[in-house]
Amino acid sequence: PDALARRYLETVEGDLWHHRLARFMVGRISYADLERQADTAGKKAELYFYEAQNRLAAGQIEEARRLWEKVVKTDMMAFFEYDMALHNLAAHAR
Repeated sequence: PDALARRYLETVEGDLWHHRLARFMVGRISYADLERQADTAGKKAELYFYEAQNRLAAGQIEEARRLWEKVVKTDMMAFFEYDMALHNLAAHAR
């Protein structure tokens, strides 16, 4: 992980969705807690994607693939996370 980015994320406060995602990425909120708060398809797409990246980094390819597939199922085609999920599914094909 990029140390500068991590230090920044650790300082993020607030209740906006991207603030919650920042707290999730530094371990201040759990995936399960944030999943309960993801009340739109866009929020779900972002959460699934970033958790998939966490799983990939941990060597859990099948779990990452399952989450990228969930990103695609949100149909949030205008989202960066949607495009990257498609790319990652192709790059990590079975």
